[in-house]
Amino acid sequence: MPWFFPFLLSWLLFAVFLDCNRLKETLPFGFITMAMELLVDISAVKLGLYDIDLQVVNFFGVSLFFTIGPAFTLGILYVQNIPKNKLMIVINTVVWALMFMAEEVLWVREGAIVYINWSHIKSLCVDIGAFTLLAVLYYKKRAA
Repeated sequence: MPWFFPFLLSWLLFAVFLDCNRLKETLPFGFITMAMELLVDISAVKLGLYDIDLQVVNFFGVSLFFTIGPAFTLGILYVQNIPKNKLMIVINTVVWALMFMAEEVLWVREGAIVYINWSHIKSLCVDIGAFTLLAVLYYKKRAA
């Protein structure tokens, strides 16, 4: 069950690091992150870029435990911890993307994700793009 432990860990991190005072402001970003994850993973599986071993609950061809675990919780935590300094935003984005890539490396080693026409570098680029999009959306929302 390679999807269950990250699910539990992400909710534990969420409970420890969540700023409850900002939850109303940042909750939509959890759902945005879930939507981005589903869009990327469903598309990649359908295009034959990688395959996901679904020993647990299948949610549109991806793991429900990942969608409602790391994607949702860490999307909110990422937005709650975006720095104000532009250079720090870039560094923060790269660090978060590297953390997600490290998690994916473990899933590939465990056989939960099987690369067909994909690589860790491609995943890193997608993750950087996703976190950058979250930061842009967050700052646009704050400016409105």
